[in-house]
Amino acid sequence: KADGTMQYFSWITDWPLLPDTVYAVMRGGRARWKIENETFNTLKNQGYHLEHNYGHGEQNLSVVLALLMMLAFLVDHVLKFEDLEPGSWQTRYALAAVKDGLMSCDRGRFDPNEDVTRADFYAALVTSFHLATPFTKNQFESQLDALIDTGILDSSARHQDARDPIDRADALELVLRCLDRGAARALSMSRITGDQLARDFNMEFAGRDAANEAEQESRRLAAAETVELRRDAAARDERRAKAARERGAPPPRKRSKVEAVKPVPMLDPGFDSLAQSKEKLSRAEVCLLIASALRIGSANLSALERAATRAAKTG
Repeated sequence: KADGTMQYFSWITDWPLLPDTVYAVMRGGRARWKIENETFNTLKNQGYHLEHNYGHGEQNLSVVLALLMMLAFLVDHVLKFEDLEPGSWQTRYALAAVKDGLMSCDRGRFDPNEDVTRADFYAALVTSFHLATPFTKNQFESQLDALIDTGILDSSARHQDARDPIDRADALELVLRCLDRGAARALSMSRITGDQLARDFNMEFAGRDAANEAEQESRRLAAAETVELRRDAAARDERRAKAARERGAPPPRKRSKVEAVKPVPMLDPGFDSLAQSKEKLSRAEVCLLIASALRIGSANLSALERAATRAAKTG
C-alpha cells in the first residue's frame, strides 16, 4: 500500500501451479475478488439498489428492470476517453494498456499525443516485464529502484526527474534491455493480432510507404518459402515413386500436401526508424512500443539488434 504496509492474498485452486502459469492463476484469483467487491458490492450498496431475489416469477417487469440496471452499470463503467477517436490505432493500444494496468490516466482523458514522462514510461516497463519486487511501490523512486536493481538502468539514473520526457531511441534501448532479461506479458495487449500490430507499428514510426513495403516483403518471403517446401515435397514423392518402381510395386497414390506458409509480420522498418529518432515518445506510442515487445521472436530481436547497432554507428 501507499503507506508501506504489505497486503497478502490467498486462494485455493486445483490448477497446476508452474512458473509459467502461476501469474495467470493469481490474476484470476484477484479478478474473482474484484468481481465480488467492485461489481456486486457496487450494485448492492452504491446506488443501484440490487437486492437478493428468490425468483422473478412469471411476469417480466422485474427482469426488465434488472437488465436496465445492468445496462446502466455497464455505461457507467465502460472504459472510454473523450480524446481518443473510436477505431484509431491510438484507441486500440491505449485501451489495452489501461486494462493491463500499464498506463495511468485521469478518468475521461488519456492525452495520447502528450510526451510520456519518465515516471509513466518506467512504470509501464516495470509492470509489463514484471520487474517489481514485493517491496516495489507505485512511486517513481521505487520504480526507478526496480529498474536499477535489475540492471536496466545504472545508478546515474537516480538524478533523473520523473516529469522529464524520453525520446524514441532511448525508449527502444530500454525495451531491448528488458527483453534481454525476459519476455513481456500483458493480456489485453497480446490479443491484438500480429498483422494489425505490424501495420500500426510501421505506419506510426516509419510511414505508410515503409509499412506497405514491409507487408509486401512479408508476403513475398512466405510465397517463396511455400514454393521451396512444395518443391522439396514433390522431390520426396518422386523418390518414393522411383523406389517403388524399382521394387516392382505400384507408386504411392498419395502425394504430399504442403499448406501455404503464412506471412510473418515484419517490424523492421519501425524499429529502424525508432533507433535513429530523437523525437519525444508520446503516451500512445508507449502503448504501441510495449505491444511490439510482446510479439518479438528471435527474428525480430535480430532486427532490433541491427537497429540498435545502426543507431550506435550514426550517433
